[in-house]
Amino acid sequence: MPRYPAATVGALRLARQLGLKTVVVTDSALVPFAQDADVLLVAPVGTDLVFDSHAAVTVLAISLLDAIARTDPKRTQKRLEAHEALVDRWVHEG
Repeated sequence: MPRYPAATVGALRLARQLGLKTVVVTDSALVPFAQDADVLLVAPVGTDLVFDSHAAVTVLAISLLDAIARTDPKRTQKRLEAHEALVDRWVHEG
């Protein structure tokens, strides 16, 4: 698994070209695409265990999604339902 997938970095740069605001959650402030983010949130990977711990980034990402969802619960519910409908369609078409 690449550390910083090229497709993700490309999507970030495209978002900026389209005038969208971007927030990036990453493991280091020294990432080569830091200048492409409006907000850079750093959640280091824990390396003290046998296997790297991604707990910090997971908690941060979940907290951000929850905060976004809570700003407009009705809109969030509609978007979740629309997403579920798309997934159902993909599953039944494939």
